[in-house]
Amino acid sequence: FETADNSALVEEDFNDATYIGGRFSLAYEASEDWGLLIQHTQQSLETDGVFAYDPNLDGESSTTRFTRDTSEDEFGLTTLTLNGRIGMLDMIYTVGYLDRDMEALVDYSDYTNGGGYQVYYLCPGYADNGAWGRSGAASPPFTCHAPEAQYEDHNDSTRVTQEFRVSMPAEYRMRVTAGAFFDEQTTQGTASFEDAATRGGDGDGAWPTMALVGDSVQGSNAGLEPFNSKVTFVNDYTRKTEQMALFGQLDFDILPNVTASFGARWYDIDFDFKGASSFSFGCKYGAENCDSSIGRGGFDATSPTSGNNVTARLAALGQGTLEALATVNADACRPDAGRCRGGAGDMFGGGGAEAILADIQNGSLNVSNLNDDGVLNESDVIFRASLDWKVNDDILLFTTFGQGFRPPVTNRNAGKAANNQAGVYQGYRVPAIAVTDELENYEWGVKADLFDNTLRVNATGYYSEIKDLQVSRFDPANVAFLVFIENVGDAEILGADGDFTWAPTANLTIAGAFSFVDSEITRLNSQLEGISVPEGSELPFTADFSGNLRARYDFDLALMGGSSAYISGGLSYTGESKSGIAGSAFHIENTLMLTHGGRGSGLKIAEEGGDFVGGNCGTYDNPSFCKNGRYVQDDYVLLDLAVGFQSDTWGAELFINNVTDERAELNIDTLQYVPKVVTNRPRTFGVRFSYDYN
Repeated sequence: FETADNSALVEEDFNDATYIGGRFSLAYEASEDWGLLIQHTQQSLETDGVFAYDPNLDGESSTTRFTRDTSEDEFGLTTLTLNGRIGMLDMIYTVGYLDRDMEALVDYSDYTNGGGYQVYYLCPGYADNGAWGRSGAASPPFTCHAPEAQYEDHNDSTRVTQEFRVSMPAEYRMRVTAGAFFDEQTTQGTASFEDAATRGGDGDGAWPTMALVGDSVQGSNAGLEPFNSKVTFVNDYTRKTEQMALFGQLDFDILPNVTASFGARWYDIDFDFKGASSFSFGCKYGAENCDSSIGRGGFDATSPTSGNNVTARLAALGQGTLEALATVNADACRPDAGRCRGGAGDMFGGGGAEAILADIQNGSLNVSNLNDDGVLNESDVIFRASLDWKVNDDILLFTTFGQGFRPPVTNRNAGKAANNQAGVYQGYRVPAIAVTDELENYEWGVKADLFDNTLRVNATGYYSEIKDLQVSRFDPANVAFLVFIENVGDAEILGADGDFTWAPTANLTIAGAFSFVDSEITRLNSQLEGISVPEGSELPFTADFSGNLRARYDFDLALMGGSSAYISGGLSYTGESKSGIAGSAFHIENTLMLTHGGRGSGLKIAEEGGDFVGGNCGTYDNPSFCKNGRYVQDDYVLLDLAVGFQSDTWGAELFINNVTDERAELNIDTLQYVPKVVTNRPRTFGVRFSYDYN
């Protein structure tokens, strides 16, 4: 193995972020009944470095990187709102247009720690079937390159939303609100991955230049420049979602102080996923008879590369015929070159077209609502009902029932059989569809102004049921090395939250908020047993308790001509929570120790019960490494302080945020097999100025 040397990248305070932006608004009152508001927001963000630390290093402000991390994110949002009155009806029409461009270069070195891909990416002499590798280096011994890799990502997103709504006057005993909603959003993404082996090169064989050629994938990005010789694989996708909805709500005053409401929303959604992933495989190291180009979703006349044509894959699954499935399966790689990984004509794996058709017919692979062009369509109706009781002018009691959903999605590796067909993975295929996850929520609460309006209180209790919860999973060692989305099962949430504002004196204001949450996975899909945490486990990223307390004291400054001044402070607490829904923490900890000389992260891991079957047991003779477990994101407290003054026209404020310089564990990211902790901003201080020309 070659040794990686990142000395050229070492520096202090290497994570910088620069924001530049502005907002503009124009309001025009054409008459007493009609008005127009136009707003535009433009912002750019450039970053260098990352905002996470490696817990296996000393301290909470260090990280190891082998390539530069940079990103550019720019968006423009324009909205137009028209208000008016037509007869007795109030009308509002709003339209918004969002255009967002993002580019990022990401250190992806730890990605090579996953499964057999470590050997493939790092060791150019690797012989999978006796025919791979650079000419003259088809079998061991061979040199493995340093574990360095990077990922270049480009995304261009646009979104147009429109809503038209009419409502009857508020003074009517029975009131109706009705409207229509339209939403169209498109994301075009192109990304390339380069690993250490292709980044180097020692002159042994020709290095391929991979280029997007032709235009075989409808809806994908056309006219792109060729990728350079460093690229190992390319992702080129277009996601498009179109939604139309009609909604209405009836409000009826049963009594002057009791109002009942009932609403419904019909929606129709199309989700269109087109594009391809293209992988060099045998062509990666310039092997004999290897063409230098890579097709987009298909292949040119000579390239023996392997790829994943998502457009054709989803269309074939939607058609659900043996002919369609066999055709797209056979196009997975070119058998005439003799270098098709997994064998010619077996894109789906697990027995080919006949086996996947059988799984569709027996219902184990759900392709419902998937049209024969690969577009996923779903329509449904959701409901809402509420009852409000205004006890008096100061107290309101309410109860509400509501339904919600997240739209269904298709997977780019839909229908692929798991690489590992043993144990819980036997017969497993990547879902073609992650169906809509549905929410039913029940709330009850109070809004009150008390003690001569010196205390305002809002409190709500709620109970929620989630069906077919959607989660993303990345399991290259057992399933496939593309991220996919599936339905983990059902869950329940019982909670309460509230806030208050209290003015005990004319100068002092005290405010606070709290949240209690008790969550539980109540049903687990069978294919996730031993992979996800078991039934009875709490949902991830959800603290049992969180709260904050703020205070502000206002006083007059005689020295400043009677200007007002203030001192304020805020204290917030967030309880501990679990990271992710897979029970893989001990397995990941073992991977970290293997790749870092036996040094672990030191992070807290909670055993969830049962064995984890998604990876190897521990190498360090620790039986707990075979258990189901999740990393625990520890609780934390943040303190902010500020002092300032305000005159009739201008003001200034001196602030210190995160006074104690707390490094909170906001998220423990395990996507690249070793844990990285995303943290908050360190202690930050500054001065704000404002001027009011009125």
